Amino acid sequence: MRNKNLMDITVLRYHRHLQYIDIAQNNISSLSVLSSLPYLMYLDASHNKIKFSLSFTPPWYLTYVDLSFNNVTDIGSLSNCWSIVKLDLSHNMIEKICGLENLKHLRYLNLSYNLIECIENLDNLHIQELHLQCNCITSFKSAVPGRGVNTLSDLRTIILAHNRLSTLQFFKDAYSLHCVDLKFNKINDLLEILNLKGSIREVDFRGNACTKWPNYRNVLISSIPSVKFIDGVEVLAAEKVSR
Repeated sequence: MRNKNLMDITVLRYHRHLQYIDIAQNNISSLSVLSSLPYLMYLDASHNKIKFSLSFTPPWYLTYVDLSFNNVTDIGSLSNCWSIVKLDLSHNMIEKICGLENLKHLRYLNLSYNLIECIENLDNLHIQELHLQCNCITSFKSAVPGRGVNTLSDLRTIILAHNRLSTLQFFKDAYSLHCVDLKFNKINDLLEILNLKGSIREVDFRGNACTKWPNYRNVLISSIPSVKFIDGVEVLAAEKVSR
């Protein structure tokens, strides 16, 4: 049903055993009819005109949801969507992260290309890959004062390119990370990298003023011994020996 210029999908209520639905690239504005599909596991409703993220009673086994390229402004409460593993809400008009607290099985979250200013309301979720590039992010807020990314103890990859970050203090004590993308932010002080800990393998600071500091690359190699790629360029064994 992809790219069929559909505006109405009420016919789906007569197919209650459907598990996989691809209705991308249409003109659909409501998903309410999906409440009639108790076995639905996979939903691709990207490139439509949806304003409310999951405006239907979710089935028990819904694990994959793609609502990218829609008109969503408010995530709303997804408290009944506990089974979702992968959620894509990129390319919308979302201003605040909320309503995800009960998604205990969520492993992949994409909120890139929105209007988000603060990373918040994600405490203690088991997200492994988090995409937040191309927003307006300046800060991280935890329910516990003084905590930061370390509240996401399973997080391996965080993409924060093209935002407005000037400090990395909220990365303090976040030891689970493997890949950190901070391209094109407002990080001027090279000492901010001292907040990056753990077994980071890839880090990208391109487009930040801190990359112009003398010996920038050597400082990163010394501060993050596990790093294998800096700004997309592999770290050679000779570089680690000579530092």
